Amino acid sequence: MKQKIVISNIRVPEDIWFQAKAMAVHSGMSMNEYINKLITISFVKQMLGTIEKKRQRKNKKREEFFQKILDVAKLPNRPMDASEEDKIIYGIEDG
Repeated sequence: MKQKIVISNIRVPEDIWFQAKAMAVHSGMSMNEYINKLITISFVKQMLGTIEKKRQRKNKKREEFFQKILDVAKLPNRPMDASEEDKIIYGIEDG
């Protein structure tokens, strides 16, 4: 099936254009092929939700880590003082 092609005039900063052009050449593509590939990849990722899921997983891991720290801080009878041996060895007095 033949696709209808739309001709567009995009505007990007010159430095970004040159970087993209270099990446296209490095990939062995024309700039048009490179832009189409990037757009396609971006749409597929968004449709599959991979971009957002990665962010959510990363944020969830961070939240779990900090929650564990808070949980430890709330534990009763946690050792917050030097042991009896350390007090003797280092000359720590109860105060």
